[in-house]
Amino acid sequence: MRSVEVTKEEFKGNVAMALTLLQVAIPEAVPLTIEEVESSYMIHADTANTQEFEKIYPLPLEERLRYLINVGKLFTSLEASVYTYSLSPENVVFTQDGIAKIVFRGIKGQVPPYEGLSEEEFLKQYQSMIVATLDSKSKFTELSQGKLEFYKGHKFCEEIIAAQSISEVLEKMQEHLDYERERVAKEMVRVPQRKLFVWKLVGILSGVIAVVLAAVLAFNLFVVQPKQTQIANLRLSFIEKDYSQVVTNVKSIDSKSLSAEDKYIVAYSVIMTESLTNEQKAVLGKITAQTNEDYLRYWVLIGQNKVDEAMDIASYLDDPQLLMYSLTKKIDDVQRDPNLTSEKRTEEINRYKGKLEELKKQYLPAQQKAKEN
Repeated sequence: MRSVEVTKEEFKGNVAMALTLLQVAIPEAVPLTIEEVESSYMIHADTANTQEFEKIYPLPLEERLRYLINVGKLFTSLEASVYTYSLSPENVVFTQDGIAKIVFRGIKGQVPPYEGLSEEEFLKQYQSMIVATLDSKSKFTELSQGKLEFYKGHKFCEEIIAAQSISEVLEKMQEHLDYERERVAKEMVRVPQRKLFVWKLVGILSGVIAVVLAAVLAFNLFVVQPKQTQIANLRLSFIEKDYSQVVTNVKSIDSKSLSAEDKYIVAYSVIMTESLTNEQKAVLGKITAQTNEDYLRYWVLIGQNKVDEAMDIASYLDDPQLLMYSLTKKIDDVQRDPNLTSEKRTEEINRYKGKLEELKKQYLPAQQKAKEN
């Protein structure tokens, strides 16, 4: 469905008669319905079961010629009628059988366009349409606005431009169509529709399978294998007690994708490389592969410098020690962030220090009392 708005002022003469004529079904145009809206009329063109002009561009040459011949027949069919129209790719559609139909039309002297196309005007537009359809380098708009007479390209298109009448153009088009059909019959093998469908289906399925296999191969080559190599390297570094290298190797790995064993390896390595006291490392280092995975992932995220995510986990675990440590790390990050203005940096640091001090007030006194008891 396509629509166009025409103001009531643009309707001349007997408006009721004009509205009736526009809604009369004719074989050369698509059905129209009209809706009155305040100071104008909305004209709706029913383009269902038709194909847009642009759909013919990729068709075989003989099909394009057949469709274009049908466009040329519109002039004689509508010449003596009361209807007017503009001839352009935007205002022409085709039925499934290739019959050309006008989308929007007017009425002579009553509804724009008020005057019908003369043969000379139709010829120029028709020639521009043919050349633009047969020569992909040409554009209808440019040709119809003055470049048609300067066209140089396909020999047949030049012959069409040289034609002096619509009938001459149609004659040349029919001759070329007959020649093309004969050439195709001699040089090309016609395939039964069902067999062609099967071939196309097999081709499509083969293409899909190829794409899937290529995707799997690419995923394996660029995602799985590099990750496996990274995991192997961090495990080897852990065995060699090169904890700093373990932390380096895990920087680009998604912490959620690590197994429980690998989370333990990374968490332990991070604890051993963090600025903690020997006593803290001794306590925290008692973790195992069976330790809560969220707890292990907290330390993995600390090692990856993803402090915000680590704070979220600390809050989820309701562990004030972890939360205080991640807040300390966050304050360090803010202090080193070159993208922050001094004012913003001070604001952020004070905000996080405030949270840290609040936690210390809540947690440290309780911890001291526990030690005294």
